[in-house]
Amino acid sequence: MVDYYKQTSKEALESLNTNIKGLTHEEAEKRLQQYGLNQLKKKESVHPVKIFLKQFKDPVIMILLAAIIISLTVNEMLDAAVITAILILNAVIGFSQEYKAEKAIELLKKMSTPKAKVIRNGTAQLIDASLVVPGDIITVEAGDKVPADARILDLAEVHVNESMLTGESVPVKKDIPAIGKEVALADRKNMLFSGTVLTNGRADAVVVSTGMSTELGKIAELVQTIGEVQTPLQKRLKSLGEKLGIIVLMVCAVVLTIGFLRGLDKIQMLLMAISLAVSAVPEGLPAVVTIALAIGVQKMLKRNALIRELKAVETLGAVTVICSDKTGTMTKNEMTVTEIFANNETITVTGEGYNIKGEFLINNKKITAERIDLLLRAAASCNNATLTFGDPTEIALVVAAKKAGIEREEKTGEIPFDSVKKYMVTKHKGVNYIKGAPEKILELCTHIQSRDTVKKLTDNDRKLILNKNYEMGSKALRVLAMAYEKDKKTVLTGLAGMIDPPREEVAEAMRVCEKAGIKVIMITGDNAVTAKAIGEKIGINGRMMEGTELEKASDEDLRKVVKEVNIFARVDPSHKVRILKALQANGEVVAMTGDGVNDAPALKGADVGVAMAIKGTDIARESADMVLTDDNFVSIVAAVREGRAIYDNIKKFVKFLLSTNFGEVGVITLSIIAGIPLPLLPIQILWVNLLTDSLPALALGVDPPDGKIMERKPRNPKDTILQGSYTFLVIASLIATIATLVAFFIGCGGWDCTDLNKGRTMALMTLIFFELGFVFTIRSEKLPLYKVGLFSNKWLVRAVLTSVAMQLIIVYIPLLSRAFKLVPLGLLDWAAVIPLALSGFIIFEIKKMITYKEQ
Repeated sequence: MVDYYKQTSKEALESLNTNIKGLTHEEAEKRLQQYGLNQLKKKESVHPVKIFLKQFKDPVIMILLAAIIISLTVNEMLDAAVITAILILNAVIGFSQEYKAEKAIELLKKMSTPKAKVIRNGTAQLIDASLVVPGDIITVEAGDKVPADARILDLAEVHVNESMLTGESVPVKKDIPAIGKEVALADRKNMLFSGTVLTNGRADAVVVSTGMSTELGKIAELVQTIGEVQTPLQKRLKSLGEKLGIIVLMVCAVVLTIGFLRGLDKIQMLLMAISLAVSAVPEGLPAVVTIALAIGVQKMLKRNALIRELKAVETLGAVTVICSDKTGTMTKNEMTVTEIFANNETITVTGEGYNIKGEFLINNKKITAERIDLLLRAAASCNNATLTFGDPTEIALVVAAKKAGIEREEKTGEIPFDSVKKYMVTKHKGVNYIKGAPEKILELCTHIQSRDTVKKLTDNDRKLILNKNYEMGSKALRVLAMAYEKDKKTVLTGLAGMIDPPREEVAEAMRVCEKAGIKVIMITGDNAVTAKAIGEKIGINGRMMEGTELEKASDEDLRKVVKEVNIFARVDPSHKVRILKALQANGEVVAMTGDGVNDAPALKGADVGVAMAIKGTDIARESADMVLTDDNFVSIVAAVREGRAIYDNIKKFVKFLLSTNFGEVGVITLSIIAGIPLPLLPIQILWVNLLTDSLPALALGVDPPDGKIMERKPRNPKDTILQGSYTFLVIASLIATIATLVAFFIGCGGWDCTDLNKGRTMALMTLIFFELGFVFTIRSEKLPLYKVGLFSNKWLVRAVLTSVAMQLIIVYIPLLSRAFKLVPLGLLDWAAVIPLALSGFIIFEIKKMITYKEQ
């Protein structure tokens, strides 16, 4: 194994048979075949067979197994066979749910594959980090995660967080010279290691090892990017299920005791208690929530929001404030230099986008670019972009320089831009070029360029420049100042104004947020004038606050101020954390966007951290709960809408499951207390549970949202999933219980029950069709079905029709009807069953129609 840190950068290139122009595509492909993909060995995904067998560890399955054993003990072979069939079907449904969830999570992991900037065939390009090979020349900047172990070739103020490898929390300053002796990993200052993160600076390096050959691979540490921890909602529902389970078991114990005291068949009563426990305990809640969240994740991805943490899906539905960056999120991030101020003259630059054709005009008259030569040289040279690769602001400056035929000067060093100091310096032979925020550059400058002469920068000059900066900003231009440093003078050359137009669709998204009770706060590093101009165009009005003012405010004052402020301008990333904490202290649920390395604390602290896929850094993406694949503000609003819809659907499922299951408990409990024959047998209750709690209930998880979902206030995150539903649950359970018992008495011929099997058949039919009809009314709390649309959820219609067909089959096919102890029903019987079965649906639909008309 070669110790590349002992070699000079030139020797390392020779050892790896490469050069600073990078590998050719053909050579890279050969090396990929030789060394394999640049990834750590993944832990094996759960095998489908293991997932299936895992279903039999479920407590409900254990209860069913007990029922089978009891049936076999008393020679009830038919009951045992039916329960076995139900058990297998239950396991298959559970397997299907869990397998889909596993696949959804795996899909997310694949989509979160990091990228790497490499030079191949002499040009910079972005590739999947897994395709990086030894010999590749890579470029990494502040916020990037290093894709592989590499020897540094060139750098500018590079500091790297290597804590994941060395445990050292302080970022390590890197260097280039060879190290002539054996040193520990932490002291290899000329090396970059896979998985570590640049906290500052920029570096070019040659890859020396990939995949399991890296230092990270050697210690076999797999960094998982997507968590599989249960979401808060899943935990709450699991807790709810456990509490309900305890209550139901207590009810079962009471029912069992009463049954024994009345002298009923002990085995039959034991089976009945087991059946009640299976039907009433909502064991499927966490699984269905996982499925609903996983489906939601896939829907959100189609709308350009990649969810990294499942908890974000449910939290999105409760968001009350969205704090969004301006550039690239609310605007197009398609910069074009349109105006230059230099030599006390305003110059118009023609052309659009990244097309290098354009002219320089003063009062609509073409001029030569010589009079702004030094400004354009600074723009081209204090820059790391190319025409096809890099930050949009820097590309715009390269394009402007190329319109004048000016190319970048060779660089000897660099002080990279960061969001705190707000400027960048590049070192060249005999001169340093500087670019950055006008007010920051003015602080650095001692002189100003005026055509071919350099004069002392006066207070009047500073005032003029700041006024011009204000004027350009008021036109929604993003303004940067250019300067150069030579002969111990720092000389201002002028201002360049770039237009970054707002996205057309953002204004409509703002109106949607206003209707939805969501406050939008624009946070930008741009000056107040530019921020206000963009805000007005997209519909953000109200009070504005600058970073300097924010710094002076106490935490208590800031809590009051954030209630009124809609735009924060000239802020640093550290300000974001203060804004976030002030909002959260006021009880707000905050979604916060960010793209830089310094945004990570705010993204971590936000209720929903939102990073950018296109212009975001690796560290920002890894700190976020959600990544926007198109960097578009509209995608956040779409994700909030989807989050509300998912929560609504989970709530519908819970209400449906509990109201119908409580109805079953009510039927059995009342019959035992009243001393009448059991209206439903154990296997019949298990069949009801399987038929209604599976396909129809799951179909509610994909129910389309109602059209007014974004016209209501955000829900309170402290509210329980059953908030406002308790009365509904009691009434629905009572109606189901009464309808089933009435059907039973009609079928069996009154209190004496002369035809028990017919009574049970009618009770079973009424209960099942009650639940299948009831699933439609549960789709909306306020809108009647004719407004929601009977066929707007095709999955639900198919699920109900499938359940109806299955029920009819077990009643009218003799072999199955005997197994379930049922008898075929005639027309008169159906005439009694149908109204009773639809009673819940009709009552709740009439109530909704009355309240809907009153609105």
